Amino acid sequence: MEMRQVCMVDDPVPEDTTAQSPRKVRVTPIVLRDASRWRGVNHKFISLGIKFDRAVAVDAGIRIIPKSEDDYRRIVRLFREEEVPHHTFPLPSERNIHAVIRGVHATLSEIEIKEELQQRGYSPLHIIRLKRGGGVPMPLVVVILPKIEKSQELFNEHELLETKSARKRKQWQSDDMRKAIEDVRSNRLGYLSAAKRYDVPRATLYRLCNKEGSPDTVCSTTLGRKTALPPELETELVNYLLIMDQMYYGLTRKDLRSMAFQLARRNSLPHPFSFLRESAGKDWLYGFMKRHKASLSIRKPTGTSLNRALGFNKEDVNEFF
Repeated sequence: MEMRQVCMVDDPVPEDTTAQSPRKVRVTPIVLRDASRWRGVNHKFISLGIKFDRAVAVDAGIRIIPKSEDDYRRIVRLFREEEVPHHTFPLPSERNIHAVIRGVHATLSEIEIKEELQQRGYSPLHIIRLKRGGGVPMPLVVVILPKIEKSQELFNEHELLETKSARKRKQWQSDDMRKAIEDVRSNRLGYLSAAKRYDVPRATLYRLCNKEGSPDTVCSTTLGRKTALPPELETELVNYLLIMDQMYYGLTRKDLRSMAFQLARRNSLPHPFSFLRESAGKDWLYGFMKRHKASLSIRKPTGTSLNRALGFNKEDVNEFF
């Protein structure tokens, strides 16, 4: 265990503060790097009336614990004027607030982020965009703010800088987005100006402008990932299921999952279906039924009506096949 020696040479005896009941506010220490200058520094403290609780010898030099924040400032000012080598840290009351904002789009620059914060009444001192090893911007931004009451409100912000939150997605209108894309692609407006004019998200506008296709096509895209089977094949599968039902040959859920796998394999489509079972999964089945709930439903077999039985004859079957 490292032993620390208290400097006793010509040191004023610190006052006994053990009898004070209220807890003292801890003052940031100051480290005097050159221990040989302690005698002169100590005499300077006595002549100027600078008070400190204690001075402890450490590996880096002499660690001085000021009596109060005012004494801390006077010591730092004295060391700077006398060019005394030292190091310290800001006082707790003077330390800035560091806030990390997540989900900020990589296209937003530090200047745009600072302007957005200033419009909301904040006074950012520095904006730092975090980056990966290759210099690729990350969706993380560090904001340094002065330690004031307004800065604390930043931690309660939920809709800031188009960050990800629990709000609903795709709240913009397709017509507004289409006009914004046309203005950006024709170089009439920039991304930020078009987003403000047509009230659309800037990140979404940037993504759709760089997407191949006409403005009407890119605006009609739906949320979520693509289905395993394209919409055309799913429509054919739905029609086939309805035809088989009219022919009194209703298919089971297992049959449907197997048919989905066969369609994907015969059309050489990439799919997440099981090759071992040669069948689609239950998640795909539930999603398929949800997408076509207006046409399909799962039912238990029931008795066939007379009209349907009479309609199932050789002529109708030959006409179908």
